[in-house]
Amino acid sequence: ITHSNTNRLRFLRFLLGCECPSSFHTFVLQGGCQAHGQTLTSSLWGISVQLWQNAVQATLMAEHLVVADAELMTSTNSHYFVFREFYFALLIPFTHDDSISHLASHDPVEHLPNGVVPFRGISLLIAPLAFVFRSPATAYAVFRQMYVRYFSKLHSISDNPNSILRLSVSFETLLLSSFPKLFHHLSAIGFVPLNVAFPWMFHAFAGFLQPIQVLHLWDRIIGFDSLYVLPLLAVAIFGFRQDSLMSAETPKACEQQLSSLVNISVVPLLQFALFSDDLLSPSS
Repeated sequence: ITHSNTNRLRFLRFLLGCECPSSFHTFVLQGGCQAHGQTLTSSLWGISVQLWQNAVQATLMAEHLVVADAELMTSTNSHYFVFREFYFALLIPFTHDDSISHLASHDPVEHLPNGVVPFRGISLLIAPLAFVFRSPATAYAVFRQMYVRYFSKLHSISDNPNSILRLSVSFETLLLSSFPKLFHHLSAIGFVPLNVAFPWMFHAFAGFLQPIQVLHLWDRIIGFDSLYVLPLLAVAIFGFRQDSLMSAETPKACEQQLSSLVNISVVPLLQFALFSDDLLSPSS
């Protein structure tokens, strides 16, 4: 597939005509076309906007919690404040969508039709979609599919290979095998890497990376159809900051080195993690 934008658009139109899911995954792995993200993602999963239109209108306590979370996010994040009403249009139907509880295999929760207990930062999982979708109805349908297929596994305890517990183990195992000197140095000064990496993975890096970088990361999650990309990126970030972390002498100093990810570019780091022998070098 050529990297010419014109040819990529022609190829996208061809994919939309043939409706081949495996080809869609390949196209998304290569970054897709940001300008046609809503068409591509909707076609990949056969999404209908009717889901959003069927949302129940009754007020729930959960609504107040998710709205408060969105207001906090928009008041503290310069990237997202302009989309305030857009987030409300997605979060409120989400609290009423009783199909999510079944599809995500959540245990029933009284007064919570979707089975999801609102948590701080839930609106961050919706925020990046505002840069791709103009229609709240289409954006909600995509978010619903992503939550059921991916995000729900980050927020529940299970033995699923993509669960947050398994991803946490994968992160620690990969960090130890890839950067043993760094791992042992951090342990020696009392710093626990997972304390930093866990929130990254729990929120699928939303709110930590720049919005466009979050979208690049989510493209790879969809393309590989796996959340293992999250611990892989987390380990790559530790490797990227290895020199400064090796010179840190206290846990607080380590936290400061990892507190900002605004200069992180997802694609180069994932390419490094996936294709470079250095990541798995015993001498790292």
